[in-house]
Amino acid sequence: MTRIFDITPASDILNIDSSGQGKLLFTVTNTTGRPQRASFRLRALDSGQSSWLKLNGDMERDFTAGFTHQVEVAVAPPSGAPPGRFRVRLDALSVANPDDDFTEGPAVGVVVPATAPPPKKSMWWMWLLIGIVVLIVLGVILYLTTRKPPESDSTTKPNTPPTAPAPESARPGSVVVRPPRGAEIVPNRAPTELSRPGSVVVQPPRGAVVVPKTASEPVR
Repeated sequence: MTRIFDITPASDILNIDSSGQGKLLFTVTNTTGRPQRASFRLRALDSGQSSWLKLNGDMERDFTAGFTHQVEVAVAPPSGAPPGRFRVRLDALSVANPDDDFTEGPAVGVVVPATAPPPKKSMWWMWLLIGIVVLIVLGVILYLTTRKPPESDSTTKPNTPPTAPAPESARPGSVVVRPPRGAEIVPNRAPTELSRPGSVVVQPPRGAVVVPKTASEPVR
């Protein structure tokens, strides 16, 4: 392995800020006497994740003899990452011969603070629904306790039994005698000479002997 680059971090430690982000700065210098094209590689050591790291700018850069590049690395642990410390390393490799000509930079510590738990979701809609239900229940109770009973109609006539229609034999001027309870009701027949104005129609009770009128008896 041939060290052809010199890598120097701007700080030995990085504290992640309250926004959950931070930046690392490195200077990379070509220590050979000839031009080099280098590629960069980021490594997260310990409990860190490579997905938390991002190099700003080109991953490959041209170096003239003795030339220096500034390399910026963004560090952004995800929300909810466990608090602690991990290390980050920047390596520079020769594009022409990466297996033999490369340089591993010094590790820089990154401190991840404890993050506040995410805020709870607002439950305003549930309280609104409870308030609506309470208002409906109170309205029903108020209606049931304050409504007046329906007033009775004082002008309503009392129920009276219907008047039985007069029999067909009761002509004008006739007197109808209603038989006592138990008397046999004889159906109306064709009008006879007794059914005249001013005559009396008598329906005999059951068991009574009816003597037919003879032709010699005058009509009374």
